[in-house]
Amino acid sequence: MKQEGTRYRKANPVRLDRIIGTLVDNMGIGADIYLKNIKEHWRVIVGQTNANNTRPVSLRDGVLVVSVSSPSWNAQARFFKSSFLKKIRQFEPERASEIHDIRFVLERY
Repeated sequence: MKQEGTRYRKANPVRLDRIIGTLVDNMGIGADIYLKNIKEHWRVIVGQTNANNTRPVSLRDGVLVVSVSSPSWNAQARFFKSSFLKKIRQFEPERASEIHDIRFVLERY
C-alpha cells in the first residue's frame, strides 16, 4: 500500500530490441542468427538460379562461406562475388558491415 507522500521513481523504458541485441552480443550468437536469416532468404537475396547452385554454409570473422554445386558455378559465383555482397548488404542494411568477404567452396549437391 502506498503511504501518503511516498513517491515512486519512474523507470526509464528501454526498447526491447536494445535488450535483446545486447544479450545476443554478450552470448556471441549474433553471427549465427545473421547466417540463419541469410540461409532462410537466400533465394530472395541472390535469385532463384543462383540459389539453386549455391548455398551459404558458415559465417566467421566477417567471411561468408558459400558452397557451389560445380566447378563452373564456382567460376560463375566468383564473377558475381561483388554483386552477392551488395545484395546481402541490402538485405539487412543495419548489419552490412558484418560481412566483408565471400569464400566459395565446391560441394556437389
